[in-house]
Amino acid sequence: MEQVLNNAMQTISQYVKNNTATFPQQIICRRANESDCELTRLNNNYTVTVHNGNSRLLNTLIRVPLYQNTYNVSLTDSEGNPVDYQIINVFGNPSQLNNSNMAPLEIYFMATIQALEKKSKKDRLLMIVVIMD
Repeated sequence: MEQVLNNAMQTISQYVKNNTATFPQQIICRRANESDCELTRLNNNYTVTVHNGNSRLLNTLIRVPLYQNTYNVSLTDSEGNPVDYQIINVFGNPSQLNNSNMAPLEIYFMATIQALEKKSKKDRLLMIVVIMD
C-alpha cells in the first residue's frame, strides 16, 4: 500500500511542479485511530498529507498523535500560512485498548480539500508541516 502511495505522490508531484525532484517518502500510520504512530513518536518535525479521493468537497477533522509533552507546536500549510489547531488529551481506557505506544496527546486541526473531479491535482492535497521545539 505504501509503495503505491509513494509512486502516486511522486507522479503527482512531478506533474504539478513540472520537475523530476524526488518526493519525500510517505508513511501510513496504520494505528492512528488508536493514537499510535511511530513516525510522530520518533520525530519532532514532519509533514502530514491529507488527500481527498471523493467526488465532493471534504471538510474533516484531522487527528495526529502527539508524544512530546509540549505546547510549542507550529502548524503551517504548504504555502507557509499558519493553521489553527488544538492539542487535546487522549482518552485512555486500558481495559478496552491496551496499547503501550498510545500517545498521551493529539493535535486536532480542520482540513478542507477540493473534490476529486477538480481539474487541478494540487487542490486535492493538503500538506501540513508540524514543527516542535
